[in-house]
Amino acid sequence: MSESKIVVDISGLDINHYPRAKKALKQAGFYVIDLIDGVSMAINALIGGNPAETLSSRAFRTDTRIWNVFGKTLDLVLTPRADNYCCKSYNRCLERSKALLGNRFR
Repeated sequence: MSESKIVVDISGLDINHYPRAKKALKQAGFYVIDLIDGVSMAINALIGGNPAETLSSRAFRTDTRIWNVFGKTLDLVLTPRADNYCCKSYNRCLERSKALLGNRFR
């Protein structure tokens, strides 16, 4: 019995060949990140935190045992996305607050 091989050329499927699709995927990614941040802020507000702060930034800022464990867990799980995730999330929340306030306190 002869063996036959099927070769499929997928070089044309590179996302760089489709700039409009690349832009749409990038915008969708930003939308998903903003949506996740919003859910995190809502949960933080429901458990008594600042509604303008995400859970990860609260874990970085708050120095209690449960928040330290939560922050270290987030840092460990989200390390492929960003090193020291909670610290970066805290800084992102500060920048968002400054932008919302129109930099009145500079």
